[in-house]
Amino acid sequence: MVETLDTARKWNFAAEDPAIFAKAEKALTEAQSNAVRDFVIARGLSMADIGIVGFHGQSVLHRAPQPGRIGATRQLGDGALMADMLGTKVAYDFRSADVAAGGQGAPLSAIYHAALLRGLKANGDTAVLNLGGVANITRWDGEDLVIAFDTGPANAPINDFVGALGSGDMDRDGKLALAGTVDEARLAKLLEHPYLRAAYPKSLDRF
Repeated sequence: MVETLDTARKWNFAAEDPAIFAKAEKALTEAQSNAVRDFVIARGLSMADIGIVGFHGQSVLHRAPQPGRIGATRQLGDGALMADMLGTKVAYDFRSADVAAGGQGAPLSAIYHAALLRGLKANGDTAVLNLGGVANITRWDGEDLVIAFDTGPANAPINDFVGALGSGDMDRDGKLALAGTVDEARLAKLLEHPYLRAAYPKSLDRF
């Protein structure tokens, strides 16, 4: 995946998809299809019991919309292949459709988080912080208002840093983080980044 991400940055939406995308997409789709099947079987069900599978895929590049310029995003994930492998309907490529419609590329997270908070019977102003490759937050006022946007980097740069150290593909169990201390001066400088001061809506790429 590292090679695919490096290639995506060089490609930068400039031309036809690089050849490596097709190879990575097939491997990713097959792995995630098998994971879905294993998950369903482990719960005593069959694919015939599943009405539809939501397939997010893997983001390899994202360019947020700017005033006067629509955004661009690229996810790897072959929904047709997954549907063939699982024998069920698959909904996929949510992000591309959202960006094409002028959105930031994360149409489902806010809906899910708001439903989760309603299900938990959360009272008043509440938020969910999701720490994926990028961190995003969903705020719900307890009634009708839902606001969601990317807040900053999360696991992606940490994973890249750990990989560059030759220490695996992630900080497993947070051992490296637990062994350190916060560099308050550096953190204060990082918090001056223009993105953190920008108004929403806004979104980030892992880089």
